[in-house]
Amino acid sequence: MQSKRRTPCAAGSLLSYLRTEPRIRRMAGIDVDDAALQQAAERTEPTFYEHVVKRPHPLTISLHRGSICSPVHTRQLLRAARVAAQAVGSSGSSEADGEEDWDAITLVEVIEHLMPHDLPAMEASVFGRCCPRYVVVTTPNYEFNVVFNDPLGAHTISSKRARP
Repeated sequence: MQSKRRTPCAAGSLLSYLRTEPRIRRMAGIDVDDAALQQAAERTEPTFYEHVVKRPHPLTISLHRGSICSPVHTRQLLRAARVAAQAVGSSGSSEADGEEDWDAITLVEVIEHLMPHDLPAMEASVFGRCCPRYVVVTTPNYEFNVVFNDPLGAHTISSKRARP
């Protein structure tokens, strides 16, 4: 995997973690929250170690304010990521059709924040414009995902724990 898009960036924790993976060459994050974007920018700044020990390939990280459900924001994100990737000599974009080839897109704890009427727009952005090879969608826990039940009774166990 050489490119990964994190949507939304939610303070950049996944971007920060993945930037240590030497095979990744570019990452982009989008979020509607300015504070989360600021935190993501701080978390993804190169460390002293990264200045001393060079990566086998340059890494480009771009952060953008906007919504994955907005075609305008998605186009801006793709355009900015394409320009940044070209600046460091990376390829993988298709200028002719306006689409971008991404190895992976993650929607970590995003889906539960979308309204049902936003889902078709999100689907068009992720699967139509971004053309990922992989999509990972997570929810925070079983309380937000009706597909999962509570097989271990974790909620019950934690609420009945004895207090010292």
